[in-house]
Amino acid sequence: MSGTGRQSGLFKPEQHGPSVDRRAYRLVTHFYGALCAYVDGDDRAGTSLSVPTCEKVPTSPRPAIPEQVARKLAENPVARDTFLMCYRRGVGDAPIEELAEAAVAGADAADALQAVMGRDDEREAHVVELCRSGEVAHAKRLATCGRQSVQLECPELGGGCGHEDNYVPISCDSILCPDCGSRRQGQAVERFGGVVEEWDAPTMLRFSLPERVDATEEEIGTAVDRLRDAFGKLRRRVIPTEGEHQGKRWVWENDGGEPADAYWKQSLRAEATRRAKHHGDTSLFGRINRWEQQYVEQGRGIPMDELLRSGIYGIDAKQGDDGTVNVHAHAIGEVPYIPQPALSAVWDDLTDAPVVDVRRVEERGEKGRETALMETVGYAAKPPEYRTTEAAVEYLKALKGSKMIQPFGELHGNTPDDSGELRCERCENTPSWWNYKGVVDERIDNMGKDWETDGDRPPPEDTRNSSAE
Repeated sequence: MSGTGRQSGLFKPEQHGPSVDRRAYRLVTHFYGALCAYVDGDDRAGTSLSVPTCEKVPTSPRPAIPEQVARKLAENPVARDTFLMCYRRGVGDAPIEELAEAAVAGADAADALQAVMGRDDEREAHVVELCRSGEVAHAKRLATCGRQSVQLECPELGGGCGHEDNYVPISCDSILCPDCGSRRQGQAVERFGGVVEEWDAPTMLRFSLPERVDATEEEIGTAVDRLRDAFGKLRRRVIPTEGEHQGKRWVWENDGGEPADAYWKQSLRAEATRRAKHHGDTSLFGRINRWEQQYVEQGRGIPMDELLRSGIYGIDAKQGDDGTVNVHAHAIGEVPYIPQPALSAVWDDLTDAPVVDVRRVEERGEKGRETALMETVGYAAKPPEYRTTEAAVEYLKALKGSKMIQPFGELHGNTPDDSGELRCERCENTPSWWNYKGVVDERIDNMGKDWETDGDRPPPEDTRNSSAE
């Protein structure tokens, strides 16, 4: 048979002994040769993948398909057809061997690959890698996100009107999906926006670990666990009322002694005066006096959970040019004032990371609060920034089941309910229950909702290389 050049990338039975199924080898070889001609636009290949077609194809080198994958392609017509379509259309710009591995991952993988064809390149690439890594169910959700809808009946027995043609689109809620990321960001801003508006002194904080980690599920997962553990311990620590860290000194008050970079009491009293003037709230004066009597005069630090009483934090990770990953947390909370070197000293003691970025939101102007909240939750809600699709999927696997955005302190368990109710298209009411009628393969969104979520919020501005005190 001619066309031996096209066969060079495949396994050959004489190289692997009699255990190799010669029929499978022959089928894969014939299929592969005709496929190569097909994607090269060779008119002699036509649309029929056959032995005569293969024999007429000119030779050219091709990348290897692993032996076990080639076997499965030979024996599974659905996987074979899916592979052919994906390769012909350049799904995800994935190499041929990766497309082959994805196509043979099972029937659901074939469904996912076929469903994602024609969508954006990044989504296609993620679906291919998810199938290869065994996350087939996730791949299918990502591939069909927004392309299917659930049909619901408004039952008369449940107080409804009997209307059966209610439809709501299905979202994948994947961290790899930019559409769902925008929706999560909008929902978080809606959920926490009113709370942040009521705070007297919203402050943004950024906590990092000292070292970057490899872009693997194990390394990223360990780093995330370590970061969360350190943040929990920080909130149970006390902040020294005087000290020095990285050449910056802070003291409780200016008593005329050695100059310092931060005077804690004076800054707190300035904040208390501002609140009293603009909001008529004098409670911070009482807290300052209590801290001084209960902690400072007793030679003790001030508990962190009294300085940062409530807030929201989100986990973020970004891959650098060298391929390693920086895992860190963004938080926004109500903080009257903490000297930045004091907070950095405690975080350094916990993690060996010497700097905590602290920024007062009021310095951002009229819309500073909403912008700050959008940045805090946006970093955690958006798809991860990775240089390779493989690394992005490793991040997803490491954080599977984790809440990326989490309230803490007084907000934990005490935030507005983020659930909503659907309303029937016809009677505009919400019955006691809905009758599930099935799934349709198109996007239909005709039900009323009692929530409004801006799904087109822009991603947060990347300010991670800047610092402020």
